[in-house]
Amino acid sequence: MTRRPMLALCAGLLVAVAPVRAEEAYRPPVVRTLSNGLEVAVFSDHRVPVVQMQLMIPAGVAHEPQHALGVAALTAQMLRHGTTSRTAEGFAGDVDDLGGIVTTSAQRDYSIVGGAFLASQLESGFELLADALLNPVFPSDELERLKRQTLGVAHQARGNADALADDHLAAHLFPGHPYARPVLGTIETLPRIGVDQVRAFHRAFYRPRGAVLAIAGDIAPSRALALVEARLGGWSGGEPPAPAPPSTPGDGALTLVDLPSADRAEIRFGWLTPPRSHADAAALALANRALAGSVLDSRMSALATRGAFAGGFRSTIG
Repeated sequence: MTRRPMLALCAGLLVAVAPVRAEEAYRPPVVRTLSNGLEVAVFSDHRVPVVQMQLMIPAGVAHEPQHALGVAALTAQMLRHGTTSRTAEGFAGDVDDLGGIVTTSAQRDYSIVGGAFLASQLESGFELLADALLNPVFPSDELERLKRQTLGVAHQARGNADALADDHLAAHLFPGHPYARPVLGTIETLPRIGVDQVRAFHRAFYRPRGAVLAIAGDIAPSRALALVEARLGGWSGGEPPAPAPPSTPGDGALTLVDLPSADRAEIRFGWLTPPRSHADAAALALANRALAGSVLDSRMSALATRGAFAGGFRSTIG
């Protein structure tokens, strides 16, 4: 039987992909820890001439000071808006010239710096990634522009049933805990965040110890590790921030949020699950996806498709 190549969109890069053969078994990653504490995992897969990278740094929303909610997301976004050697336009132009992608974001526990490049352009692409991480200048005009954009999103979220339901669920599940905070910040705190707060957050929390870098694609582990050592071996910093304290769920409650402008009702149920380190975490994640996860053939999604329910289903484990 003839094996036909397929086309796949890999992080925005259109590449030819050969069908997976049965003999191409999964190969575990090569994992190393640099002397500065950065943990690196390399997943070699030579079927596609693309390399993807994702760096997770313990600098998330849970580490924000109470008076500067939103600073984690702003700091992450600002990494792509100017470095000591590139303007915001120059950085974006260099990424485009390589045909690659650089992304940054903040989650509750981590901030993430990621990228994808053709394997032939990896050295230049990784230099851009390292430049954004280590040498941001946080220009004030770019910060003000991003704050206006973020404030616009925050205002829109107050009229969005989906976003409101998520925010209220988090507030009930984690009362008084950092996880209850909106990831983008609030309309009260965002205007007060200045360049000094962004720089202080970057200086305090963007550290190699406790961070994890995953590299996957058409690259040999030895080459990947040498590249990381050359670009990030000099990244310095102290111990990672202490994790957020254990959370205590709020009392069971039913909350109704009246949003007359909404075109549908959003319903959320939530409860705390075991941590990812728990022995049953993998089984719980599998059961979650089979019952009502994002897969199209989950049981709840199948019922909705057949018209048994007048809506859709999704389920996540935080």
